[in-house]
Amino acid sequence: MTINAHATDTDCSEQNGFANLCRRLFAMFRNPVGHDPRIERTVGDDELLDTLMLVSLLHRRLDAATVNP
Repeated sequence: MTINAHATDTDCSEQNGFANLCRRLFAMFRNPVGHDPRIERTVGDDELLDTLMLVSLLHRRLDAATVNP
């Protein structure tokens, strides 16, 4: 999937940055219970809201993305 036309170096950099952001977000929340007890993991309201806003941004960009031929 691509989020832009890949017409310029800037477009390619934006695509790479977007892909990296998606990967890092997934890695951040991938099976945290398997790595530390939930009771020791505190997530505040602000962190939850920030995460939801980031997920919303990524989702909106993915909705507008096109499939590579």
